[in-house]
Amino acid sequence: MKTVRAIDIGYGNTKYVASRSEREIQCAMFPSLAPVASQLELSTGMATTRDTVAVEVEGVKYEVGPGARLGLKAHHARILHGDYVTTPEYLALVRGALSCMQLSHVDLLVVGLPVGLMNSKARALAERLKGRHPVGNGREVEVRHVWTLAQPLGGFLDYATRQGTYEMLAEQVNLIIDPGYYTVDWLTGLGLKAMPERTGSFAGGTHAILQTIARGVSEQLGVAYTDLDAIDRALPRNRLTIGERVIDLAPHGWPAQARVNEAVNAIANSVGDALDVHNIILVGGGARFYEAAIRRRFPAPRLIVAPDPIFANVRGFQIAGEHHASMAA
Repeated sequence: MKTVRAIDIGYGNTKYVASRSEREIQCAMFPSLAPVASQLELSTGMATTRDTVAVEVEGVKYEVGPGARLGLKAHHARILHGDYVTTPEYLALVRGALSCMQLSHVDLLVVGLPVGLMNSKARALAERLKGRHPVGNGREVEVRHVWTLAQPLGGFLDYATRQGTYEMLAEQVNLIIDPGYYTVDWLTGLGLKAMPERTGSFAGGTHAILQTIARGVSEQLGVAYTDLDAIDRALPRNRLTIGERVIDLAPHGWPAQARVNEAVNAIANSVGDALDVHNIILVGGGARFYEAAIRRRFPAPRLIVAPDPIFANVRGFQIAGEHHASMAA
């Protein structure tokens, strides 16, 4: 049996299939951060104690994994641009995910890209990820074949397969909306047949929301506040602790909502009134921020929020990869 695994590297988090049993796809994730590992950390074993692994790319060691935030310098910036997949940091995240899988080889690796990058980046990315990868601690993982899919397509396959409704959805027009960390992607299609003119990306993901809140917090404090991850973690409680101060985040919600509305309007400009759409399937880590605005803008179609939406794409990639591998056997 061929070994199939999936990785979904977003601007915010790296999601991967950790293991696969007959009944379950077990997923895990770590932040999409890859600080350069200092010699002190490598020599003292600090990388191990904070749940990361040091992986080498082009002669430089990067620290990746759940504890990568602890290795960040004071002014570390995430990479948020279309050439992200060509950077050493991206490859370091791939190798970190491969390391976590505890495999010696992967026959088929399925990875995702934002919709807007599929035409320009998919082929080169697949070629880049094929071959042998050093994954830290003297180990290597061989990746024999790579298949690249549009990220929202994974969410569609995950929902349709898990709910046992694939045959029904394959005959319907579906709009899959995937709010990620940097981009909001959407894909309109009849089953798996995409409608290119009603499919696209908009740079208005969770990062834009967090950045807007950070500006409001900065004005309140009188100093620049840029810890977007701390704001993200504080949002469920609407209380951000900075030193001895506790900031109420609720007043900063309305400016952030304007950024959500911008993204939803971009979708509406592309899709239209969606009266011919049977289902809207909402996936992705930012789903909670966009659900209410999508319901208001598109009241007619049925809105479905995927279970555990942050892993929907990577689960769908795994399902697609296993089907592809079985057909090629």
